[in-house]
Amino acid sequence: MFSAPEEYRLSIAMLDRDGEWSPLPSMDLAQHMGRDARRVIAGAERWRFGETQVMLLSDGLEDLSVLACRVRPETQRAWVRLERRSVDGASLDGAVFERDCLRD
Repeated sequence: MFSAPEEYRLSIAMLDRDGEWSPLPSMDLAQHMGRDARRVIAGAERWRFGETQVMLLSDGLEDLSVLACRVRPETQRAWVRLERRSVDGASLDGAVFERDCLRD
């Protein structure tokens, strides 16, 4: 019936034209989202609690990578990682999505 509480952390990195990776703060994406979505990702570079948030994020990594490319149009590639752990610190399965930031 119930699942165990867990924590999550979101990492976003962008590859520039010089081949250098740099972090993209979640707030750079949050300002382009609605109120509820902002609550899920704002500050998610640090470990946060939330089972429902984990489900939403794991289903939305591709969408976050698309938004990251739009927010940083000068970059070549977006990389988004969702890390998960139990409240006792045990690592849980996470997810990674990476995409080219193609331009029309």
